[in-house]
Amino acid sequence: MAALLALPAGVRDAKDGRQGYLWAIARNPKRRRQLLHEGWRGARLPFFVSVVLDCIYQLITSHFLYPLELLFTATLLALVPYALLRGPFNRIARLFFARSQEADQVGEAQREK
Repeated sequence: MAALLALPAGVRDAKDGRQGYLWAIARNPKRRRQLLHEGWRGARLPFFVSVVLDCIYQLITSHFLYPLELLFTATLLALVPYALLRGPFNRIARLFFARSQEADQVGEAQREK
């Protein structure tokens, strides 16, 4: 689910001409807070779903909740894939946008002749 939500975020980044998500966080300290907030908005749904599913799993298997394990599991299953996949999806989308722009330019050049 985190990967599916990272896909439209990466495509939006490519359309807006932004660089990769983790790269931007690492290299742009002025926008880091904004980028982290934006990333949280995109990843909070899979994070909360992961928390709920892990709560159910822990209650069924051990009849007790382990909050640190719950947060670690939810982070590992939701936030990490979102952050890691958003940048590659951005790069892939840029390739497709570049190809479509080249095709449009070739089509326009042929129409002008």
